[in-house]
Amino acid sequence: MYAALLNKELVLAVSEAGKVRENPAYLNQEVYRCPRCQKPVILVLSQKAEPFFQALPGLPGARRTIGAPAGENAPQSRFDRGGAKCES
Repeated sequence: MYAALLNKELVLAVSEAGKVRENPAYLNQEVYRCPRCQKPVILVLSQKAEPFFQALPGLPGARRTIGAPAGENAPQSRFDRGGAKCES
């Protein structure tokens, strides 16, 4: 996703990446949230792709924890193995 909530305001990944370029210590110091489900997300920077926000398993409030036993939270298909998804 290319936008996230920061202190109840919608921010763009591109603008947050600009702040990180100015001050690398700024990277993921703030708690970003998914606008749909309010789960925590992180800002991902890449040399090959545009900046984006991603929910990762293992973050507090994420859907599944890395290394958790398979069960109802296990991936349902080969396409559901990436980051945690919004439930709405």
